[in-house]
Amino acid sequence: MKMVGQFYLPTPDLFHKIILSILGLGFLFGLVFGRDWSNLISLAPSLSLNSFWQIGTYWAYQSSFMALLFNALLLFSLGQMLQSHWGKFKYRLFLSLVTLGGGVFFLFLSFFNLKGGAHPYQGIHGVINALLIAYALYFPNQLFSFLFIFPVKAKYFVWGLIVLELYWGAMSGSFTVAITSFFQLFLGGAIAFFWMSRKIGPSRGSILTEFSGGRPKSKANLRLISSKENQETQGQQGPKYWQ
Repeated sequence: MKMVGQFYLPTPDLFHKIILSILGLGFLFGLVFGRDWSNLISLAPSLSLNSFWQIGTYWAYQSSFMALLFNALLLFSLGQMLQSHWGKFKYRLFLSLVTLGGGVFFLFLSFFNLKGGAHPYQGIHGVINALLIAYALYFPNQLFSFLFIFPVKAKYFVWGLIVLELYWGAMSGSFTVAITSFFQLFLGGAIAFFWMSRKIGPSRGSILTEFSGGRPKSKANLRLISSKENQETQGQQGPKYWQ
């Protein structure tokens, strides 16, 4: 795990290498094949049996290089930290629920033919929104470096990134796209909050102590030191205490 300023960059595992490779290839294929590629994997408002796979592939197409770079960096860093906290199964379940949930919600909105409903849904920004809100809930006081200069707590830094993500969704020109992106943020926050309330996964401080290179003592490792034992070892009298 590497540290740039106060921003931790974990070493990518195989799963994230595959996801990042798919995002990169999706962008390159878009440059080569243009609209044909976009129509193939983007989620169309009127999904048919002939293109049912689009509900699970729309995230792989990024329309701009800046969106690809920004989202890939966040997935690479925040995603792996949440995976370390939740475990591989729950982390991948989280991504699947947010991806499929966003696709179903987009089709639901498009069914009512809302303004801008003719635009397809594409990109991973909605999933990134969900990761951002989940990270802010679990690690609100983790420090980031804004422009690698100013330290900012995650609970403030992440909200700024979320506003930027929602702005990009709104700039797509489609009301359904913007609302779907916001829905995925809400869905990710709801899932993360539910798991926190059920205490699924390690304790909240475990990943932070992993960064610092140590682990706090658990109750199982504490022992009661009596005044007699303290007197024998240190020649002093004192009350009982936990060590």
